[in-house]
Amino acid sequence: MFRYTHTLAELFAEKPGTNAALLKLLDEAIALHEAVLKARQEEEDKIADLTVKATGSGVSGMRAKAELEQMRVRSQTGQNMAEVRSAFKKRQAEKALKNSDPMAEEMKKLEIKKKAEADQAQLKRNESKKRLAAKAAAFGN
Repeated sequence: MFRYTHTLAELFAEKPGTNAALLKLLDEAIALHEAVLKARQEEEDKIADLTVKATGSGVSGMRAKAELEQMRVRSQTGQNMAEVRSAFKKRQAEKALKNSDPMAEEMKKLEIKKKAEADQAQLKRNESKKRLAAKAAAFGN
C-alpha cells in the first residue's frame, strides 16, 4: 500500500461511471453483432429453403428458382460491410473494457511516476558532473 499511496478501499473502489459506460458500450456492440449475424442466418435459411423448393416442379418450383436466382444476383456488399462494422465495434468495446482495469491504470501511473523520478535523478547527476568538471578545470588552471 505504501507503493501506491492509497488505501485498499481507494485502490479497489469502482471509478464512477467508467465500468458501467464501458459495459453498456460492449452490450450494444454485442447486440448489433448478434443482429447482423441473425440476419445473415435468416438469409442462409431462406436460400436453403428455396433450394429445396426449386427442385420441385410446377409454378411454386419455378417461382422458387426465380427468387433464388434473384438472391444470388443481389449484392451482399451491404451485409458484409454491416458484419465487419459490427465485429469491429464489438472488438473495440471489448478492448476498451479490458484496458479500463483500475489496477492497470494505477500501475501505469506508478511507472510514469518512476520514470519521471529517474529522469529527474539523471538530470541532477548530470548537473553535478558538470559542476565537478567546472571546479576541476578551475583548479587545474
